[in-house]
Formats: sequence, C-alpha cells, structure tokens
Amino acid sequence: MVRIDIDNFKMINEMYGFEEGDFILKKMERLITEILSGDDLHCRLGGDDFLALLKYSSDADVIEKGTVFRKEFSQFLEVNEKRYTLNFTTGIYHIPANESDIDKIVDRATMAHNYSKQLPNERKFSFYREDMREKAIRDKDIEDVMGAALKNGEFRVFLQPRYNIDSGKMEGAEALVRWFKNGKMMLPSEFIPVFEKNGFIVNVDLFVLDEVCRLQRQWLDEGINPLPISVNQSKPLIYGNDYVKKLKSTVEKYNIPPRLIELELLETIIHDDIVRLTDTIRQLRDYGFLICIDDFGNGYSSLNLLKDIYADVLKVDRGFLSDAETNIRAGQVLKSIIL
Repeated sequence: MVRIDIDNFKMINEMYGFEEGDFILKKMERLITEILSGDDLHCRLGGDDFLALLKYSSDADVIEKGTVFRKEFSQFLEVNEKRYTLNFTTGIYHIPANESDIDKIVDRATMAHNYSKQLPNERKFSFYREDMREKAIRDKDIEDVMGAALKNGEFRVFLQPRYNIDSGKMEGAEALVRWFKNGKMMLPSEFIPVFEKNGFIVNVDLFVLDEVCRLQRQWLDEGINPLPISVNQSKPLIYGNDYVKKLKSTVEKYNIPPRLIELELLETIIHDDIVRLTDTIRQLRDYGFLICIDDFGNGYSSLNLLKDIYADVLKVDRGFLSDAETNIRAGQVLKSIIL
C-alpha cells in the first residue's frame, strides 16, 4: 500500500487559485494511471491525497515506480505562465499475506507517509517500520499540548550572540526557541519537525518575532542601543496569507526600527518559488527589514540566486565550509563570496 500527496498543496491553492490546483491534480491522476500496471489499483482519498495498491516483486520494484513518478512530475511545472516546483511525500507498507484489515493497512502506510514528511525533498519516501508507531504516538502527545504550552508560557526565546571575528565585537544575535515541557527543556529536533508538519510552526515563529520585538523595545526604553536579531522564517509562514502584513504589524506594535529585525530564510525555501519570493523580499527590504539567507551553498544555483534576491547576510552551509578545507575550488568560491 502506497500513500502519496503533494507537499504544501494548500499553499498552491492559496497562491494560484483552485483552478490551477485542479489542473495539477488531474495531471497527477493521469500520471499515476500511466505508471501503474494493470494489476495495480489506486484511488483519491481527497484533495491531493492518493492511495495505490501495488503488486510487486521486490522493494526495488516499488522504488523504481516511485522514482519514475517523481522524475516525471517533480519538475518545474508551468501553469498559466507561472513556474514552480512540486515535491511529493510517499509512505509505503508491505502488506503481509495474512493481513486483511484495510484500516490497519492504510494506517501503516499513513504512518510511513507522516514520517517521510520530515525528510529532505529528495528522499521523502519511507517503508513502514514498527518504531514509526512509537514516534506517531510521541508526535500526537506533542500535538495535544502544543497550543496550551504556547499559551501558558512554556516556550522561551534565547539569544545566541554573533561576533565579528576580526574585531571580536558582538554584531548581533540569533533568536532560538526552546520548549520547557514539565520543567524539562526539549530539544528542537523533538518538536520543530512536528510543528512544521502540522502548521503550528507559524504560531511559534510569530511568537518568537513578538518576543524579540518586545526585547528590542525594552532595551530602547532603557537607553541601550540594540543590535539586529535574526528570527527564523518557516515555509508555512512565508507562503501563508498576509505574511508581510503580519511582520509589519508586529514591528509597529512595539514601535521599533525594522532594521533591528533580521529575517532568516532557508535557501531551499526561496528556490521553491523564486518569482514570488523575489517580490516578497523586495517589500520586506523596502520596509527596512534585514534579509539573511541561511544554508547558502546548499543548492546547485546558489550564486545565481544572488542576482534575484538582495540579501544583507549569507549564512554559508556547513557542508560548503567543510569542503573548502580540502577542495581548492570550493575555497576560492567561498573566498570570493566573503570578499
């Protein structure tokens, strides 16, 4: 049993309208029909959510069908002169010969699918494993209390300072959120992926921004000259409704200069819809926000990105830095970026 859907399909409907969303679904349906064999079955559960029941001879056979599908569909798709990329999440469950409980079968495929949601775009498919059930239970426990935790002040913002390596002076900081659940601090890796999957990350992002603006206002009132603080911007927040308006209203609520806020965006998020993000980032910079591109060098067209996106800060990908130590060309490219 295979469960597959399009990542962030709701955002596609919001950005481009339901007509274009329907066009994508029809293309997806046709492609699934073409790739599956005559013995395979598939159905649409609703929206962009599909189930397929496959006859297979090996794991490699299933992976090959999935690879063909992703190759055919995961490309720059052009609809009404708009171009954007599509990524998919897939969960796979091997059905034992004696298993006939359809609810259990779909449940297992769904668990594998949910696990895949937290993987990088190029590897978003998983075969069901029994430990996924345990993780699903832990994730459900987090979802049950996350709203109350935010309301009750269990989330706290910490600042990680950033120094100039030449002068040794502090030039800014990065805001990091931590969750103190039942008096114990949880690692971000335990809850951030869950929030990104269910959309609660938007609430957390806005909470962090509000806290940072409140701190900046407090320091200004005390006569302290504050430095810029960077705040992470998640994909659901960036591509959601009224993104720019929400940021502006928070800054205006505390009456602080926008230049004190550095918006940190992952390079991969920008690549997902560079046309739209170029305009959004222009609006943010015109208003006065600083723009930081995180994990720069992670993509294949990183340098090309700089001609479209005006960034104040680049946070170079760790892997790129590691390569620069042993790879002469990587070191030369890194040097040219810094200079």
